[in-house]
Amino acid sequence: MKSSEFAALWKSWVWTPYPGVVEALKTLRQDYTLATLTNNNALHWARVNSLLEIDSLFDHVFASHLINAAKPDEESFLIPLKAMQTTADNVIFFDDTRANLVTAERLGIESYHVDRDKGVMPKLSSLGLLSS
Repeated sequence: MKSSEFAALWKSWVWTPYPGVVEALKTLRQDYTLATLTNNNALHWARVNSLLEIDSLFDHVFASHLINAAKPDEESFLIPLKAMQTTADNVIFFDDTRANLVTAERLGIESYHVDRDKGVMPKLSSLGLLSS
């Protein structure tokens, strides 16, 4: 396999957002400070940014390959808290991986599991953060 073919395949693993998510983020950003903490790499990050304008959707962006720390390591959560000059009790964290939630909860971050098949929208609605 040529390196260009491998790169194309590797980038293809990045999925598009669930329906309604971009609009929901724009709505939430009117009332909340939004941040994303993602385990990523340079190739996937380029693909994500070609699909979405991440900086236009979030106030703070923390990608593992840029902060040199990955979930579920505690440091990957502490770096954003410090950068945002906030404390764990001011953050709500959504993730689809239990190990990441365990670390966040251990640090005092309110955390919610997201079903990969459904996405975050049902959870946002059930918490009253978005109207149904």
